[in-house]
Formats: sequence, structure tokens, C-alpha cells
Amino acid sequence: MDLSKDKINATLVFLMRGEREKQEVLLAKKVRKLVVGCPNGFGGSMNKKETPRKCAVRELQRESGFIALEKDLEFAGIMSFHNQREDFSEFTVKVYIFILRVWRGRLKLKKDEMTGPRWYKADMASLPFRKMAPSDIFWLPLIFTGKKVVGQAWHGPDQKTLLRLPEIKVVKYLDDVD
Repeated sequence: MDLSKDKINATLVFLMRGEREKQEVLLAKKVRKLVVGCPNGFGGSMNKKETPRKCAVRELQRESGFIALEKDLEFAGIMSFHNQREDFSEFTVKVYIFILRVWRGRLKLKKDEMTGPRWYKADMASLPFRKMAPSDIFWLPLIFTGKKVVGQAWHGPDQKTLLRLPEIKVVKYLDDVD
């Protein structure tokens, strides 16, 4: 992800297993770039002319070793994260969010990207929100319960502080992305 750009398109994939009441999500800590040290899903920036689904599949395999099919990605939302650099200049990362319940392969983390993978119960009481990006508590529980979201969040230079409350909308439908 080229953080020198003012606008970046990216994807984020959350691997989930289990039935709704006992659902779990795989999170790993980011090693570099944004929200370093925070548990998160897998993803990264889109290449030119790459669709969100193609990017999600590519980044998931690159970061985790897991192989997914585009058709198995459940489109869960779009979040625009307005961030500040150390010099307080701004950049926005528009993130296409997917849930994945079917994949193959074994977990082989790319150590310079992610570390410390762990399955968490996907509920408010079990997720490590105090260690996650500060806006995650506002939108992640919604998508983990099957809702679709569109929203915006404003982060300070370290991406670990909120500059204002996120704006999150639950929507009935999202236009699908290729």
C-alpha cells in the first residue's frame, strides 16, 4: 500500500467459521503500514484495473496462504478511512470488506505483514476491541451479525486515535462488486 497517495482503494477479508451463535473470526496483528500491532483481517491495496474481489483473493493468499474463490466472498460493506500522516496531511483508504466462510489451504502468514493469528468468538464480549483500530467497534459487530454497512471513520496520525465519531449506515443492499 503506497501511503504517499491521497486516495487508496483496498480490500479486507474476515475468515469466519462456525454457526451464528458460535461463530469465530480469524484475526492477526498488522506488522507494518496502517494500524500496526492491531488485530485485523487480511487484505491490502488494489492494483490498477483490479476488481475488489480479485484483490481480496490475491491479498488473502499473499498474507495468509489461504486460497479462496471470488464467488465465495460475501460482500459486507465499504468503509472510507480518513487518515492523517505524521505531517497532518490527509489520505483516504476506501476499503471493500468481505466475509469468507469457505477456503482451502493452511495458514502460512507472511511474517512481514501479519503475526500472532488467533481465532476469536465473533461477539462484542470476546473480540479484542481495546487492541484493534478504534473505529472497529462501531462497524465490525454489525458485519459479523450479517448486516451490510457503508461508513466513514477519521483517524489521527497513528491510526490508533479517533478524530471524531465514525458515521456508519446499515443498508439493506450493496451493489455487488466484481
